[in-house]
Amino acid sequence: DASEAKTNDFDLSDDKLSDSAGKSGKPKKTIEQVYQKKTQLEHILLRPDTYIGSVERVNTNMWVLDSESNEIIDRNITYT
Repeated sequence: DASEAKTNDFDLSDDKLSDSAGKSGKPKKTIEQVYQKKTQLEHILLRPDTYIGSVERVNTNMWVLDSESNEIIDRNITYT
């Protein structure tokens, strides 16, 4: 019976995390290189966009209200 011969759904024959060189000739990453333990502060400082959105400056034209003339005008806006 084919279902008895198959013990799990994972193929462990091609270990992607081994140190041996693969077909490309480059050594593969170890588990320690792939996953790194970080404190909450280190994670926030390393990847702030996960918590607050992008930190890159954006320049774009937007329609805004000019409070002096009380009109909507097209203006170049920069935001982060």
